[in-house]
Parts: sequence; structure tokens; C-alpha cells
Amino acid sequence: MRGSLEALISRLVSYGVSVPGEMSVVGFDDISVAGMLHPALTTVHMPMEEAGRQAVKRLVRLITDEPDDPHVLPTHLVVRSTTGRPVAS
Repeated sequence: MRGSLEALISRLVSYGVSVPGEMSVVGFDDISVAGMLHPALTTVHMPMEEAGRQAVKRLVRLITDEPDDPHVLPTHLVVRSTTGRPVAS
């Protein structure tokens, strides 16, 4: 992920697009490296272990033909340096 994100931001900058001045970049899953990137990546945090547990439970229910019980996991936005205020048009 690190290389592809840095490549994305580098490509945007090479086209004259300021991150986060003109374009925000946001990731998903808040892996530990997100805060170490330059600029640090804004990301959505989700409890990945719990997501895995719920996925397995759902798979077992589907295999055993039990009723599905959707589960909503808590998430929150971790704002770092790759997001900014919208530019006025």
C-alpha cells in the first residue's frame, strides 16, 4: 500500500494537483503505516479482527442455511494530512 499511495500522491503533484490543497486522499482500514506516510493518510478506522469474526459467522450461517443476522461494525474517520477543506469554486 505504501508504494502505491506514495505513487498516487506523487502523480497528482506531478500534474500540479496539491494534496490536500486541491484534492484529498483517503484510505480505508487505518493500517499502522497510514500515520507514517508523508503526508500522513486520512483513513477510515474499522475493527478488522471483529470484521473477520463477523465474516466467518456469516459464512457459517450461509453454509448451514441459518437466518442471516447482519452486523454493523463501528467505524470512525481518522483525519490526517491528506485531507483539507473544500476549495471554493
